[in-house]
Amino acid sequence: MPQSIRVLVIEDKEDDFAFVRLLLSRKTLQSYELSWAPTFEAGCTAIAKGGFDVALCDHNLGMETGVDLLRIAMATGVTMPIILLTGADNLAIDQEAAASGAADYLSKASLDTVHLERSIRYALKHAEALAERRNLEKLLLKVSDKERRRIGADLHDDLGQYLTGVACLATALRDQLPAGSPQAEQAGHIAGWVNEALDRTRSLARGLYPVKVEQAGLDAALQDLSYEVQRLQSVQCRYINSGDMRSFDADTSIHLYRIAQEAIHNAVRHGSASEILVRLEAEATPARLVIEDNGTGFDPVGSDRSEGLGLHLMRHRSALIGGTFRIERRRPDGMLVECVFPGTILAHEA
Repeated sequence: MPQSIRVLVIEDKEDDFAFVRLLLSRKTLQSYELSWAPTFEAGCTAIAKGGFDVALCDHNLGMETGVDLLRIAMATGVTMPIILLTGADNLAIDQEAAASGAADYLSKASLDTVHLERSIRYALKHAEALAERRNLEKLLLKVSDKERRRIGADLHDDLGQYLTGVACLATALRDQLPAGSPQAEQAGHIAGWVNEALDRTRSLARGLYPVKVEQAGLDAALQDLSYEVQRLQSVQCRYINSGDMRSFDADTSIHLYRIAQEAIHNAVRHGSASEILVRLEAEATPARLVIEDNGTGFDPVGSDRSEGLGLHLMRHRSALIGGTFRIERRRPDGMLVECVFPGTILAHEA
């Protein structure tokens, strides 16, 4: 924990800011550097700029609320802990604050130095633990992606070559046999089946090792993924972009590609979808990746499938790039998967 904790206070009433400053100026275990953001807009700007260890945000900020600010901060990948301050104890506000990602929520009506300082220490320790967990998850996913690439390369270079050789031998055997004979026809069938297996092997290799993400970028890779799904799964899978594509760094691109890949897989395999739409909106910040389908869908709340590994991985991948993940059932049919992530991470700036 730093010797001097930098605290951003987002509070539209000067008296309440003075009250917080008074509490943290009394005999405490730490020293604090306070900065004041008197409006919702000023708070958003200060949080985006960074330079603070923790933020104290009032729930009532005029037309907007502290929960609105929390949601914006989470959507833009802010990891700094934010503590929500309420005017009085209110269960509904407490539940809303917890659901929106607040590190803690305190009532100013009963607030004192001990409780405020304890909440700040808890928030900072929680932020450290969360950062450590995310680093570990990022490392595990990198190892997993590396292993998938190795398997994909082996499929393409090793098994693919064997299948190519078998197909060539079967074709040569067909040509050596009397034309129109049952044996020649069988050899032709064998060559056709092996070539089909070769196509499937190469498709699996591309799925495990998405070279196009690294070579041509996320936009081209998603377009290629949609085409392959449409060709191999016999479903209508369309990809559209915002028309103003930017090149995200390699990690962000891979994570987004895997999220789209898993969402499409679920739509085809579990939802029996016949139409899938993949949409990348990267012209604004935050950017959005959306996958919609017309399948049977499922209820992500309270369903056994909601705890599946695929959904957990999509959530983790979204969190690792500073994004937020959402999945919901559409009416009358289908699912919507959405990842909102910072659109400012560009390859040439990384």
